[in-house]
Amino acid sequence: MKKILLSLALSIPFFAYCQKWEVGVFAGTSHYNGDLSEGVFMPKTLHPAVGGIIRYNINYKWSIRAGGYYGTVSGNDAYATDEKRRARNLNFTSPITELSVIPEFHFSGYKIRHGRYRFSPFAYAGIGIFKFNPQTVLDGTTWNLQQMRTEGQGSTFNQQDEQKNAGYPQQPYALTQVCIPMGLGIKYAIGRNINFTFEVSARKLFTDYLDDVSHWYVPEKVFYQTSGDYGYRLMDRRSELSGKDVPAEDKIAPRGNSTTNDWYYFTGITLTYTFFPPSCFKF
Repeated sequence: MKKILLSLALSIPFFAYCQKWEVGVFAGTSHYNGDLSEGVFMPKTLHPAVGGIIRYNINYKWSIRAGGYYGTVSGNDAYATDEKRRARNLNFTSPITELSVIPEFHFSGYKIRHGRYRFSPFAYAGIGIFKFNPQTVLDGTTWNLQQMRTEGQGSTFNQQDEQKNAGYPQQPYALTQVCIPMGLGIKYAIGRNINFTFEVSARKLFTDYLDDVSHWYVPEKVFYQTSGDYGYRLMDRRSELSGKDVPAEDKIAPRGNSTTNDWYYFTGITLTYTFFPPSCFKF
């Protein structure tokens, strides 16, 4: 028994070495869908995105990868075709940093050095952690919107006499949260060790504040307890376009759509290098 265990222990490094590990880079675009966008795809809010991955091929059908991605997302009411959206006059930009672990399934199977399996469509879904920080510019200064508590976060002011929903969120939303990456792609071997993939992916979020917009406009007095005059001006920017004060009956109107959460997307290509020694030619 001791000899068997010793043989297994000594063979682990060899078998690990003979498995197909891939290391590569991602380049593409990032964009967002939420309260400050019209539809899933808006060309004006596309941004460059980059990343890197390590992939372990379990067999010719299944792989698992760990990746890090960086991009930017933005939304702007000025790009809207709907007049009411343009009049709202809100905008944001946020960096996105993501770390994820994602299982992949190859529908037709993939083996880089086998002609029959050099091409395969694939699908995936996994789990990730992302960091964001929505910002905007007002009076020539860039403001971190989460810190300005634009929807009354942390205020103890009770608004039940002015609006159906009483009170405000007790804490600002977290800037680091969990996401679920999911997507579709194709993978193709372009050499003995080089893999090419193209993928379109979405991130399901559990927050509606990627763009800092979710619920309603709040009374000016709320900001006496939180972020002052600038917080109020960042919350409601409608008068900047009209040059007129917002009517009192509109000051507690819906600011966003709180029934759906935001999304962000990565689309692009990945090139990976397979570490595959000649002595381990067969998978």
